[in-house]
Amino acid sequence: MHRGQTDAFKRGEIVQHPGFGYRLVDVLTTEGKPELTRKNTIKKRVEVDPEAAEWIVRGAEMIVRDNRSPGAVAVVFNDNNVGGARTWSSNRIRKLYARERLVGVEVFRRTKQVRDRDTGHVDVVQKDRAEWMTRECAEMRILSDELAEADLPPFNEATSGARIPGGRNQGRARNATRKGGASGGHHPQASRGRS
Repeated sequence: MHRGQTDAFKRGEIVQHPGFGYRLVDVLTTEGKPELTRKNTIKKRVEVDPEAAEWIVRGAEMIVRDNRSPGAVAVVFNDNNVGGARTWSSNRIRKLYARERLVGVEVFRRTKQVRDRDTGHVDVVQKDRAEWMTRECAEMRILSDELAEADLPPFNEATSGARIPGGRNQGRARNATRKGGASGGHHPQASRGRS
């Protein structure tokens, strides 16, 4: 299964849920009919969800231009039932803006399971960045250069020091990605957080 997902990621296929800001749509043939997979299911592709993307941009502008906190953005999102939910929190906002996909980079295989031989307890730990897999997806980019390159304060430990894409680390991340492209054993210095 792991090998299959790794190969699928390298082929540009969907291997994980795209998350808020994106949606799955049917892939159509030239005749306008749904394209089928080998398992006879309708093939899907990811695209930007325009309504959700507007909220993502608005939230980033609140933080960058209005100097508002992630908690303040969460209040606005909840008041407006963004994404059909009122479960936005400061931590969830931080994780939202820590995703590399917002600046056109997908990350896969960021974590691994480690089992304690004595107790059998399994922990999920972050891999070394050299082990992460990445691929460019410019069509998935939501944040503008201005927002992506804003100098934002670091987030708390709950997000492993993640920053909004484009914070102090993201400019280097994007440049490194342009030089290296998608990879199976190389990762640019991108911001941490959920992809």
